[in-house]
Amino acid sequence: MGIHIGPPCHSEVELSISDPEQQLRSQLEESKEKFHELKQRFLVSEATVYSMAKELQKHNCRKFKDIIRSVLGEKLQYKEESLAEKLSLAENLRERSFHIRDQDQKWSLFHQKLQQGSKASFLLCQHLKNLLT
Repeated sequence: MGIHIGPPCHSEVELSISDPEQQLRSQLEESKEKFHELKQRFLVSEATVYSMAKELQKHNCRKFKDIIRSVLGEKLQYKEESLAEKLSLAENLRERSFHIRDQDQKWSLFHQKLQQGSKASFLLCQHLKNLLT
């Protein structure tokens, strides 16, 4: 019985190196497939979330306002905000209407005084003519 003590055969070394390499390549392929599958699921989920956020937006769900805003990436206006804006505009219009009425009353008063002054001027001119003739 003889025991061979020497350097290992070249083919044995190649076999021992290529075996872990094959396992790593196999694991890499599996990981790529899993990544591709997860990416597809993510894209489907993202589209679903966007669609649901748009539906919530249509139904004016205040409860999920922040979620909708973050999903859609835009500032949303709800009926309340729109109503508050309309009320603000109505209040502004009311204030301006009061201001216009006040100005109209002042103009009417000024117009009356102008007419009175015109009449007084006419009467004064008549009186002066009568005195001079």
